[in-house]
This record gives sequence, C-alpha cells and structure tokens, in this order.
Amino acid sequence: TPAETVRIVDTHDWRTSFLSGHNDAVLAVAACDEYVASASKDRTAKVWRETSGRWDLMSTLEGHVDSVGAVALGKKGDELVCATASKDRTLKLWQDGQCTSSTIAHDKDINDVALSPGCVVVASCSSDRTAKLWDIRSGSCIETFTVPELPGVVHTVSMSPSHDSVLMVCSDGMGGVPALWDVSA
Repeated sequence: TPAETVRIVDTHDWRTSFLSGHNDAVLAVAACDEYVASASKDRTAKVWRETSGRWDLMSTLEGHVDSVGAVALGKKGDELVCATASKDRTLKLWQDGQCTSSTIAHDKDINDVALSPGCVVVASCSSDRTAKLWDIRSGSCIETFTVPELPGVVHTVSMSPSHDSVLMVCSDGMGGVPALWDVSA
C-alpha cells in the first residue's frame, strides 16, 4: 500500500478498503462513527464517509502551509467537527468542510490533537513542551500546561471519554512517565 493511501480493514469480514487521494505520505488518521479523517505531508486533511460499504470523499481540508501531522474527529450534536494541526504551528477547527478557527497555537511543531466529548474543547500538544486546551466556540486558549520534567517533547494527548470531566494525558513518547491532569469542567 502506498504511503499516500489509507487502508481500512473491516474486522467483521476482513474486507479491506483503500482510500486514495493524498499526494504525499499519510501521517495520522482519526475515526468517528462512519467517518474517517486522514492527515498528510501534502498539507491537507481529508474526511471520508462510509455508506453501505462504500467510502466517499466528503471534503479536502486545505489551508496549512506545512505537513498536517495530527487530526481528530468528533460529533457536536449531528455536526461533524474536525481538528487539524501542523508543523506550521497552527491549529485549525473545521465544520462541514469549512475552517471555523485558525490560530498559531504553539511555538514549535504541534504533535497531536484530541477533541473532548461533545466537541466543546480541543487539546493540543507540541514540541515546545506544552499542552493546551482550546475553547472550540471562541478558538481561544483556556489553559496551558508546561511539562518541564519530561526529558523530551510532548508527543501525544488524549481526552477522557467521560462526559462529566476532561482528562488529558501527555507523554514524552520516549518511555517517560505520562503527565496526567484532571481538568474537570
């Protein structure tokens, strides 16, 4: 499979689907219900939808000026929300294929993004050794977490599936101890 292609395997019948459309390596994928998003070195993200066993390209998200290395998908009611992050240090939020917010979020590459349940908050983490929480409605930074005790950069961030609290986990990706914050709403 070329690096530009997303491979999806249905674990019920082991049927394989290939999603083509990127012009360079796919760096990250995310899934939510019948949707899959892919992020690529070609500076785009793509959102795909599965209907009756067939995958259709719903939108190509353009606007980053460097590789898109992180993507997250979630639902806010019936609306699909996508967050993308790039080596260009920008965090972008998308609804219905349109960019609703774009901000220079960190001082270095953004390594990962995650959406909270209900898509109220997006978390990002970076090579600048910080993790941040962002309000989806306003696009403004709610809180910044500095991780000076980790020996490397912050590579991953995830949000709790719980609807009554948001937990954020960041790790240096080098075998260090993950940092865990309870940022209950």
